[in-house]
Amino acid sequence: MKQLLIDGEFDQFFEDVKSIFASLSYNIKVTEAYFHTSVHVLLKTLGFAIISEDETNIGRIDSLIELDTKIIIMEFKTTNSNIALNQIKGQKYFEKYLIKRKEIFLIGIGCNLVQRNISDWKVEQYC
Repeated sequence: MKQLLIDGEFDQFFEDVKSIFASLSYNIKVTEAYFHTSVHVLLKTLGFAIISEDETNIGRIDSLIELDTKIIIMEFKTTNSNIALNQIKGQKYFEKYLIKRKEIFLIGIGCNLVQRNISDWKVEQYC
């Protein structure tokens, strides 16, 4: 799974994450924080230097991963991936990382509380 993120294979990565969520007990209370925390722990276990709630001048990035050649910004929403992605762009979460001159990927993640899984994701590369 680690190599999938490094290689930018985001669709396969999130399909694998969905499979992991499908294996978890339905007795756990599910909130947006449940998804955020679970993905954080997964990425940390995979060896990524992940930052949660990374503050900017006008907001907080849910999750940020900085790799050698790219930066990945993730936002989780219990609505849908479009709203999450629009928040990343609207709050300009990418702006503080432009000076690093790396590829920046914005990922909005929709989480379904009824299905207890990631429902959709949308990835855009910031130009």
